[in-house]
Amino acid sequence: SLGDIIKDVCVTNIGDILLAGYTYSADYPIIGNAYQSLYGGGPFDCFYSRFSSTGMLLYSTFVGGTYGDAFHTVTTLGNGNIVFAGGSTSSNYPITPGAYQSMFMGDDAVITVFSGGDSLLWSTFLGGAAWTEYITGIAVSGNNVFVVGSFAGWDYPSTPNAAQSNFGGGNMDAFVASFD
Repeated sequence: SLGDIIKDVCVTNIGDILLAGYTYSADYPIIGNAYQSLYGGGPFDCFYSRFSSTGMLLYSTFVGGTYGDAFHTVTTLGNGNIVFAGGSTSSNYPITPGAYQSMFMGDDAVITVFSGGDSLLWSTFLGGAAWTEYITGIAVSGNNVFVVGSFAGWDYPSTPNAAQSNFGGGNMDAFVASFD
């Protein structure tokens, strides 16, 4: 084991404990019908682990491509689905059909949704071609998922009438995005 970093934790409505983070270890404990049972490669991969309220490991999986991938945050939706967010440098990070952004633009933010039954439902990139984007926080309100993070570059995708539609300069700018 080379190193495992837990970035966030949340508790489901039935008391299960969800861990999100990234690992440098190809031997991270994978259990259950894992979405991705093998380490994807590169310096680190995302991981997602689910424990029962009594501490029993119920499910654990890698999520990632051939370069660096990291989950920074996790939350649950009212329907029991689980939302993870972070960043990826892998052009082959798992993106689902119908994603907001299916094209890898470089060092992109990622949003990935698993069902309460631990199958991948939806996953998207979020970012532009210039430099880097990553998500550090997530919140849910009704059917909307809000993410916050940082980006460095002039081509972050903004919507019409955004409070600030252009990169402000310096090292990085913050962003807020909403998905339904």
